[in-house]
Amino acid sequence: MANKKMANQAEKTLFQRNDGDEKERAICFSVCLKTQDEKEVLAGLEELKELAHTAGAEVLAEIYQNRDKIDAKYYIGVGKLAEIKDLAEKLKANCLICDDELSPAQLRNIEDYTKLKIIDRSLLILDIFAGRATSAEGKLQVALAQAQYRLPRIQFMLGFNSRLAGGIGTRGPGESLKETDRRHIQRRINTLREKLAELGKKRQIVRQHRTKSALTVAVVGYTNAGKSSLINSLCKSDLYTENQVFATLDPACRHLWLPKLATDSLLIDTVGFIRKLPHHLIEAFKSTLEEAAKADLLLLVLDAADTQAVAQLEVVENLLKQIGAAEVPRLYVANKMDLLHNDLSQVDSLLLNKLHTLCQPQDLFFISVKGNFQIEKLRAALQNKLQEIAENGD
Repeated sequence: MANKKMANQAEKTLFQRNDGDEKERAICFSVCLKTQDEKEVLAGLEELKELAHTAGAEVLAEIYQNRDKIDAKYYIGVGKLAEIKDLAEKLKANCLICDDELSPAQLRNIEDYTKLKIIDRSLLILDIFAGRATSAEGKLQVALAQAQYRLPRIQFMLGFNSRLAGGIGTRGPGESLKETDRRHIQRRINTLREKLAELGKKRQIVRQHRTKSALTVAVVGYTNAGKSSLINSLCKSDLYTENQVFATLDPACRHLWLPKLATDSLLIDTVGFIRKLPHHLIEAFKSTLEEAAKADLLLLVLDAADTQAVAQLEVVENLLKQIGAAEVPRLYVANKMDLLHNDLSQVDSLLLNKLHTLCQPQDLFFISVKGNFQIEKLRAALQNKLQEIAENGD
């Protein structure tokens, strides 16, 4: 009975940081395999640092180790782990964050060795989602993803939560594990799936009704590429925007006025993609991600000024394939040209080559939402593309 009561109250009270909880002072770490580019690993650590900051942690240091393969017991070599432990004592760090998803045994072994709180990349992203979800569906989706992540780790997490209260990984609309067992978590997962299936049916009905009266454009891209800002610019709307990862999670729909288009058109904001996005989240957000797969057109937004733009574009393309949106027509939009002084010659040549292999010149746009650069040109292209889609649909 206590478990059931706790589960019913989960969405309202779980995993919220108390004012007295100690802030995470973290060291981020990773492994660079021989098959990896060192620059890619460094960029991953920088992104992990940004994720940690978004979750409320202070990152004191970033460390990686070159290895032939991942250590099965500790993920990183025990010698390097000893260095990290000594550095944590010196810097007074109370938390370690790994730029990969760790196995239950690795989580337990690292914590036992260092006596520090250990968070992996998946748990960190889940924690951010937990703090950002605002709609009923979004909260259920995060709750499901958290439960699926914790189920195979329940033995470790029980000990973890009994020793470490509050902070990253212990909040959100998920499930407290202090007084629950594996069977209860599995029942909770089944219940959440049933609720999300019901909401998914309602979303499908709304989508079908919407497609009868309007053409839909799903705005997709890597997190913090400027998707919501672009929608605000095109639709004169006021979606929440912030220069940080996963500023918005819940899908938003805004009317796009195109004077020469015979039918209505809608822009749909979607959750940002990111490298190593936890598969639990992809499964839980399936009905939401279907907005991209079922759209008439994709507006793929990327950050033209980001040094990792090519790698981010590959992440987005792969995830679009994974959710069944690979064949949806699209326009490519390279945003934040103001950071490159609106000078096309400043765009990374590798990015230009990649984009030219993916699309025709008429489907590629270099813009700046902040500087209102080439926005009207993009609007005109949207009108022409949607008109073409409408005529082919007839």
